[in-house]
Amino acid sequence: MASGLLSNSFHLPPPQTFLFQLFVSSAAVGLTKPTSLIRPAVLPLVTACVYSVVSTVHLHARPRWASIFGATSFAFLLQYIDLALLSSWNYVDHGLASVIAKGQSRKNRSASDARPNDSSTIWKRFSFGWSSMWAFRHLNTKHETKNVPPFSTDDPEYIPPRWRFVLKRTLMAAACYAVLDLAGARPPPKNKGTLFNPAIVPVFRRLGSITYGELKLRILSTTSFWVTLYSLLQGGQAAASAIAVGFGLSNVTDWRPAFGSLSDAYNLRNFWG
Repeated sequence: MASGLLSNSFHLPPPQTFLFQLFVSSAAVGLTKPTSLIRPAVLPLVTACVYSVVSTVHLHARPRWASIFGATSFAFLLQYIDLALLSSWNYVDHGLASVIAKGQSRKNRSASDARPNDSSTIWKRFSFGWSSMWAFRHLNTKHETKNVPPFSTDDPEYIPPRWRFVLKRTLMAAACYAVLDLAGARPPPKNKGTLFNPAIVPVFRRLGSITYGELKLRILSTTSFWVTLYSLLQGGQAAASAIAVGFGLSNVTDWRPAFGSLSDAYNLRNFWG
């Protein structure tokens, strides 16, 4: 009954519903105090938006793109829970309200961390909330994720010109889109029941009976998974950064590369960052 109520209450197409989800989440993070009851009150509305996107997006897109879009909407739900409810992210502190830094209390903050003027405009506060919702790595803040790669490993201080950055990211987004679209356009194999038979899932107890065709399929499937995942993450970040920087919504420094150099991924620690 609840699911029927939700599905009947949201008639917007998934893109508009997703933008509404972002708008409401950004407003709650940027315009409210950490202790405001509006923050938990907004959670059911944001969750309903995610439910609407996930349950209807397959009607508007192919399965691969539908799953990507639905997963993105859910990821922003988790981002809202983290920022608004768990970390108490807010404009006054420009970050965490409860924990400013490891081993450091609010009383010991330096002058550079002083509170900005509370009379700041609504637009500035909303912009802070919007940027925070997109800033999964919190670049250029005291809460920045560790090991974020620079634009150039030879010159860590290098920042590319705006026009070059937008052009490069646009081309990267187009290339990743092409890879994902080609992968999603392929029809499933006619003998998929044989190729993906649960009986051939075990490997070590079937070492003597694994055929060359099966080994080739495993290698291709694994490679396809990593190429798809890389294209998804790289393409999404490239498209978002090209739009944000191109329209002047954020700076180039806010969009450092999603991945470091492949030549550095020679051990498990470097591979995962």
